[in-house]
Amino acid sequence: ALNDVENLVHSGRCIVEAGLKHQVCVTMMALPPGCSGAHDAAFYTQTLRQILDAEIPFDSVCFKDASGTAVPATVFETIVQARKLLPERTFIHFHTHETAGIGVSANLAALDAGADAIDLSMAPCSGGTCQPDIIVMWHALRGSDYDIDIDIDKVRDAEEVFKECMADYFLPPEAVAVEPMIPWSPMPGGALTANTQMLRDNGIMDRYTEMIKAMSEVVERGGFGTSVTPVSQFYFQ
Repeated sequence: ALNDVENLVHSGRCIVEAGLKHQVCVTMMALPPGCSGAHDAAFYTQTLRQILDAEIPFDSVCFKDASGTAVPATVFETIVQARKLLPERTFIHFHTHETAGIGVSANLAALDAGADAIDLSMAPCSGGTCQPDIIVMWHALRGSDYDIDIDIDKVRDAEEVFKECMADYFLPPEAVAVEPMIPWSPMPGGALTANTQMLRDNGIMDRYTEMIKAMSEVVERGGFGTSVTPVSQFYFQ
């Protein structure tokens, strides 16, 4: 979460020595409006350069935006710069969420910049705090140079079955909706819904907006650590 490369050295070597595939990760987000200090393409490129200089062994690289707030322009420039730094044919993975409503746009930017893989999800859990829906992304790519190589009718059938399987489970409204306030509170999906459920359980869900407003100050005072576990929980607490 802190993009602290020194914390990646030992674990990365242990993973590879154990014969496992190691995907090294650079975490992303956008700072709340009015904040500045990190989280731009230069910062992520510097982090990747530090990973390479530390000679951490890895099989692939992931740029992970757990809060779904990294703006498409930053995603694009980051992956363009990564392609220049990394050995040829290095596999680049991009991961984001639809919480702020720009997940599809960020995925498109990642693909245009040279990413090899993106993460998607199925209804009824797709969108909102989860990843963009498979069908939505398929539709966004129609007529483009990209093909996610799926049988769309089979995906539709699978989503209908999944909806039936999930019918008895409670999905919090904020988990499946775009939240325009998220850019002011880069809260990743798991932390957002866990925290709103605590608000709901304690009868203070009416303070949700107040919580969001306080988050930009918390992120700034917290040193701009990427809002992903466990930093996102620290921010909320």
